Amino acid sequence: MPAIGRVRVAVLSASFVAAPFAAAADRPRVVYGGDAAAVPYESVDAQGRPQGFNVELLRALGQRAGVEVEFRLDVWVRTLERLDAGEVDLVSMAYSDERAQRYDLLAETWTLRQALFYPAGRRGPPTRLEQIGAETVAVPDGAYLHDLFRSLPEAQRPLLRPVANLERALGMLRRGEVTAVAANSLIVRAIAENAGVRGLQEVPVKAISYQLAARKGAAASLSWVAPALTGLRDSGELTRLIERHLAVGQPPRSWREYLPLAASVLAILLVGFGGAVAWNRSLRGQVQGRTQQLRESVSLLRSALESTADGLLVVDAEGKVTAFNERFGQMWGIPQSLLASRDDKALLGHVLDQLSDPEQFLSRVRELYADPLRESNDLLDFRDGRVFERYSLPQRLDGAAIGRVWSFRDITARRRGEIEQARLQESVRRSQTMAAMGALVAGVAHEVRNPLFNISSTLDAFEARFSSRPEDRRLLDTLRRELDRLGNLMSDLLAYGKPSELDLAPGSVADAARDAVVFCESLASQAKVRLSFSEERTPLVIMDRARLAQVFQNLIQNAIQHSPPGGEVRVHAFVAAEPRVVAACSVRDAGPGFAPEDLARVFEPFFTRRRGGTGLGLSLVQRVVELHGGSVAAGNHADGGGLLTVRVPAIQSSPRGVSIPPHGGS
Repeated sequence: MPAIGRVRVAVLSASFVAAPFAAAADRPRVVYGGDAAAVPYESVDAQGRPQGFNVELLRALGQRAGVEVEFRLDVWVRTLERLDAGEVDLVSMAYSDERAQRYDLLAETWTLRQALFYPAGRRGPPTRLEQIGAETVAVPDGAYLHDLFRSLPEAQRPLLRPVANLERALGMLRRGEVTAVAANSLIVRAIAENAGVRGLQEVPVKAISYQLAARKGAAASLSWVAPALTGLRDSGELTRLIERHLAVGQPPRSWREYLPLAASVLAILLVGFGGAVAWNRSLRGQVQGRTQQLRESVSLLRSALESTADGLLVVDAEGKVTAFNERFGQMWGIPQSLLASRDDKALLGHVLDQLSDPEQFLSRVRELYADPLRESNDLLDFRDGRVFERYSLPQRLDGAAIGRVWSFRDITARRRGEIEQARLQESVRRSQTMAAMGALVAGVAHEVRNPLFNISSTLDAFEARFSSRPEDRRLLDTLRRELDRLGNLMSDLLAYGKPSELDLAPGSVADAARDAVVFCESLASQAKVRLSFSEERTPLVIMDRARLAQVFQNLIQNAIQHSPPGGEVRVHAFVAAEPRVVAACSVRDAGPGFAPEDLARVFEPFFTRRRGGTGLGLSLVQRVVELHGGSVAAGNHADGGGLLTVRVPAIQSSPRGVSIPPHGGS
């Protein structure tokens, strides 16, 4: 047989060969590219013909969709080059975020396990990625693990020895030229068995999705792939292909795992034959053959269960645990001892303690157990902020439900990304609207200030000539008061329309709040209101200290205005995580607080005019805070008084990585 890694083949699928040439010429054709050394997924036999799981799968898909499939198997790197050049239409590849951006991923066909393999007899091989920095690893060039290892920090990255195929990699491992081989677990074991390499120690790295992929922009012309694959699944043909090709090359199991099975078989035979001492040779061969089939089926099912990235739990019709994978225990943080006990009540108690709404979780479980054939798909919210997608499907035997399979997928990162994207889009929209409105307001304010100046000058002249009579004095004072009020309004409008550029630098919200407290002390003293300030260690933020201090001045002045003599205005700076880490500062007055019907509108321009002032103070506060990427909220304190809280995101938004200056300073 020629060296698989150097063979290039281009043959048509069996369905094409069997059809009349004239009819086949009218049918659409695609070219599938693969790795000629990826046993048992795809390879070539001694006659140079393509074979393996992917080959049979593409033939079945093409036959179902009425499409001719041509196969071109080569070295994997060369196949990817052909895909990029448009010489190949379809390939099968392991999923990664980088590949999802570079190619069109059409459908998932299988879940595979990537692993590190160490030679037999090695003591204490590394079991985590961060431990392999001192290793020398042979890895197929362009493979998923090759890209993964290259993305590791330099201190954790092993010395990589790219190879064209795994036969060469295993040869290097046998000769001691490398300390490990990294690749798809099933492929390594199949090639190792053919090469006579025994006793390899496997350390799983990651279970990833196996996808049919096309070059970017070609998905529309291959829209038949996903429906054809669904048809294969529904007909059971996909399962038969998996059992035929992917049940090979698995590591042998310990005899203890099969002791209960052997005992059951022995008991049945003893009862059936009245305690006969010996089996006849024919019957023994049949039993051994059937036992081997059962072992292979169990091995395949266990491999499938462990290779998926989702957490899986299987229960019987009474809700008793019958199977689970390691990922399930990792996702829910369940100790191995508790998993091994299979105590469903203890497991349920451990799960419920983590959920935001355990009663809703239990209610959903009861609904599904009451309707054994029902399917379900919903979301689970955790107290620590995580979000799981939960899918449940009945386990069937001869059409009857004999149990239920639960699948859990961690979508926390995706959900947070969606929330953050929505927040950013809303922030951009508000910023654009505010900028346009601010420019208009500033223009109007500038135009109004000139006539105001003329009116003020004229009023000065009238005061000099007509202020002797008390009635004239009252009219002039009223005019002056209203003119001053209008002038203040124009000043606030100019501030509201001020350009959105900020003089940004790292700093502490507590420092800006302290500046405002010092500025407002004399005003509080005149109003006979106590002004207090307290702080916790707050994280650093990116801010314009002067404009943020003006925000707190406005809030404190507003609080003093609405507090009775003898009351207290409390300013408190602190840190919060919601879920981002934010620096926060609250201002609490001693007044009657906000009316509940007003809380949704207090930041609208001019809405608070009836509480005194121009009605733009809180609107200006909101605008400046939002320019810092933060938010401001109004409410009432539980012990009475209005409460306004400003929140600004920290420079580092991870609760474990947040930067906190000493004593709340910058």
